[in-house]
Amino acid sequence: MRWPFSPDVPPGAHGLMKMIKEKSTKKRPEVRLKMSDYRASQDELWKTARQAANPMDIGPHSTRLLRAWIAMGVGRMETEGRLSPENLAIAENNLKHFIQLMKTEAVFLGHTDQLDKDCFHAAHRRLEGHSRVSQFTLWPFWPNDFVMNN
Repeated sequence: MRWPFSPDVPPGAHGLMKMIKEKSTKKRPEVRLKMSDYRASQDELWKTARQAANPMDIGPHSTRLLRAWIAMGVGRMETEGRLSPENLAIAENNLKHFIQLMKTEAVFLGHTDQLDKDCFHAAHRRLEGHSRVSQFTLWPFWPNDFVMNN
């Protein structure tokens, strides 16, 4: 006798799983497409950040900070409905500008081989200083606050 159930699904759950699968199939492709665009945009921006940091390395704490910053920026792009290639190019240029600020701060801090969390925070403070005296923006990353339009 062949066992009709997979080992990780308890007996009797297949009918439920089939029902759930049937209910959710209509919405899933749309969600998958959005998630893949979201993830692809994050990956593209991370690649841009690594290239802009060259020849310096990005330290582990700074990696987490930058990845979170990129995720926040892509989330903002998605919220504003601006995930087009043109808007991604704007985000890439602004990210390169921020990485350049980090590299400048690294020199001032004496960190010649790695962009670490101190470089990130120093560049972030510099952005705050710029925004106090002018309408400075590094969309979608800066300013941090934004208004959602419904």
